[in-house]
Amino acid sequence: MARYMPRFAKSRDANEAQILADLSKLGFGVYRLDTPCDVLVARRGLNHLVEIKVAGGRLTPGQKLFRREWKGRGCIHTGENFESILKQVMDCERGIDGKRRV
Repeated sequence: MARYMPRFAKSRDANEAQILADLSKLGFGVYRLDTPCDVLVARRGLNHLVEIKVAGGRLTPGQKLFRREWKGRGCIHTGENFESILKQVMDCERGIDGKRRV
């Protein structure tokens, strides 16, 4: 199951626990964060930063700034359900040209 790295008390999105459980079942490493995103997800040597939102949820100004300024290789994903997040992770692993990176 997910490991926790709490820095301070933070409310979690209601759909987060189920999404993390589903990712864990597929063999992803899942680590909860507080900032800059909700979760660090790893598979096949690639790291993915994931921001989980409830339906209609929006990025905070700080999250938007982080996305603009991030210089890391990993992809940053935002989604409200397991299927949308998994699709984004798989697309990232394939690369923009559709070729697998791993």
